[in-house]
Amino acid sequence: MTGQPTQAQPGSSIENIYISRSVEVAPVFEHELEAIASSSFTASLWQSCSAGLFSFAVGIFVNAVFQDKLTDLAYTLTWRIAPASIVFGVVCFVVALVTGRKGSRTLQEIRGKFSSHQT
Repeated sequence: MTGQPTQAQPGSSIENIYISRSVEVAPVFEHELEAIASSSFTASLWQSCSAGLFSFAVGIFVNAVFQDKLTDLAYTLTWRIAPASIVFGVVCFVVALVTGRKGSRTLQEIRGKFSSHQT
């Protein structure tokens, strides 16, 4: 790749432009890599739990809207279990954010160490 645009064919409306990029390689210790992978997995797990709990609550509320008369079980699910599911879903989402932020901080520390060694 020369970094120069190629000549377009006569009558062509597409012009090829090649862009070069630089790749930086940083030394990463195995425990740092494991910490990033672990926090990413854990954050994904908590986000999945949060989404499942929210979906469960929405399904209960939608079902209750289309019922003429709620049975005792439906009433309990609608006004006790679904709100609790939303609360637990919010808690799971906050835990996912905190866990994901932990992995992000580890990555920022690696980048910080790498950039201080380059200068």
